[in-house]
Amino acid sequence: MSFTERRIKASYVIRLYNDVDWWKERQEQDIEDMLNKVQSVGAWKDETLFGFTRAASDGKFGTYNEDVVYS
Repeated sequence: MSFTERRIKASYVIRLYNDVDWWKERQEQDIEDMLNKVQSVGAWKDETLFGFTRAASDGKFGTYNEDVVYS
């Protein structure tokens, strides 16, 4: 398995949400704030983000994935 770290920009997430008709009410600044606070994973095809998820945690016992989305 291989991976490369790459910054996920809010604009990429918005484009992905739009592709799958999700979260039209979410604003770019709110997504940027979220990306700065949580661990996120993106799946890429060249320069296109086609999959995304983020981890939500209580910081002690549990973590779960939110916004599991792919196009």
